[in-house]
Amino acid sequence: METVETIKESMESDIPRLQEAIKAESLEREDANAALFSKASEELRKLRDRVDAQRKAREDTEEAMLEMLKDMVGRIKADIEAERSDRKATEETLLALLELSLIHISEPTRLGMISYAVFCLKKKKKKK
Repeated sequence: METVETIKESMESDIPRLQEAIKAESLEREDANAALFSKASEELRKLRDRVDAQRKAREDTEEAMLEMLKDMVGRIKADIEAERSDRKATEETLLALLELSLIHISEPTRLGMISYAVFCLKKKKKKK
């Protein structure tokens, strides 16, 4: 049977070996933690890159849509202005016609396929 002294000597001789094992395990854990931290950092960087790319794509899409809307508004404004211009020209023509009166319509000059009518317009006198 072992004596207390023998057990004590055995334990004291095992202390450096145990300290070395603890140190080795601690280094392994540090290495594993560093690798895990590095992997997590890399995944975070990839995620940030993906989010940045999606944000950029969304901004580009929004800018393209804004340009398209600006172009559409410009075309609509141009159409409205053309419509106003056409309407104004029509109104001016109608007003000018209202100031004229029909004074003569000629009869066809001959029998046959060709005949014509001449409309003569005279400016109306303004009533006071």
